[in-house]
Amino acid sequence: MLYIRSLREILEDMKGIDAGSLDVSSLEGLKAASAVLAAMLASHRDFGRLGALLASIIETNVRLECLVECKREIIAMMAEGSSLLIAWGLIDDSADSARFLMDLSDYASGLYPATHPLPIQRAACEETGYPILSYEESLRDFLTVQLVGYKALREKRRDS
Repeated sequence: MLYIRSLREILEDMKGIDAGSLDVSSLEGLKAASAVLAAMLASHRDFGRLGALLASIIETNVRLECLVECKREIIAMMAEGSSLLIAWGLIDDSADSARFLMDLSDYASGLYPATHPLPIQRAACEETGYPILSYEESLRDFLTVQLVGYKALREKRRDS
């Protein structure tokens, strides 16, 4: 339920984004849209933290009925988020938009522990020079690559 609450908060924040401020016609516009989305996602710390635990721990320790209900709520919110992305012009196909959001959710969940190491992990990174990446910057870069890729797919489909 904590993960669901986090998704609801993200969806509410997405609804608050001014679609008119997003210029998706150029690479610079897609980078700016990615920065807006990355900052918004990074402000929801529980999303990445709980997402990292969801499949491996949380979902394996609940009753099937609870898990089914949770998945239904996630699907409904993903559909609503997908509609927003289409309305903003970021992605033009509902299947692509849903896939984009699922990939983003998976990426954010996997990225969170890598960018928020525990003290022992941080000490090992510092001692070895192993980089600790920025969660928001990594999200921004991932979003940019994905949005540019989906734009290229859209253009390829039009040309076909």
